[in-house]
Amino acid sequence: MSFFDLLKTVPMFSSLSDRELTVIEALQGVETFRRDEVIIKQEETGRSLYVVIEGAVSITRSTPEAHKIRLAEVLRGEVLGELSALDAGPRLADGTAMQDCKLLALHRDKFLLFVQNEP
Repeated sequence: MSFFDLLKTVPMFSSLSDRELTVIEALQGVETFRRDEVIIKQEETGRSLYVVIEGAVSITRSTPEAHKIRLAEVLRGEVLGELSALDAGPRLADGTAMQDCKLLALHRDKFLLFVQNEP
């Protein structure tokens, strides 16, 4: 499956036209992460959102007592980090690669430029 076809299956992008998806596809870069590598870190400012191409990502939140609570598992075709990437707020949770992962990364500045330039 091509990146374009993968984007069509992502709810966040599924209502976009083929032309708009082509623009989004061109703005994204591919990033790889090794197993147990932190992709997004709780409390850091969000600068990118990610779509999982390969692998799986564990989403956890730390409590004040330093316990980790597992919130979700993000799989192929799913998005992580979108809320804080769009509003530049702090990340609400950690995202850690459960296995070697390949992700499409869309940086906030490029996404906002897309939104401003598209009707």
